[in-house]
Amino acid sequence: MSLKEFPEIENFQRLPREVIVKGTISEETEGLQRLHGIVINNVGHAVTRIRVNAVLFDDQKLPIRATNALVDPEKLEQGAIGTFALDFKELPCKVKSHYLHANWSFDYD
Repeated sequence: MSLKEFPEIENFQRLPREVIVKGTISEETEGLQRLHGIVINNVGHAVTRIRVNAVLFDDQKLPIRATNALVDPEKLEQGAIGTFALDFKELPCKVKSHYLHANWSFDYD
């Protein structure tokens, strides 16, 4: 599902039953690139300890960096949206694409 499809979604019933991660890369200043985005909990239960894993690729689709970040807030109820941001300085080249994946645990409280 592309980022362009999100404005057309009227409710969470049309989204897949998973923790969805979407992000984009922007160049803040020269030498500083930022990967930021949202995480939507559509699993059906509250989730916690959400970590977004990111792999950055150059223009030849070769990986240049792999890292992860915690989502704010730490706990997301069903339908809640969290955010994440990663700043990258001194990368060997400009980031052309990325892969995002979320790891999480059910909240049993």
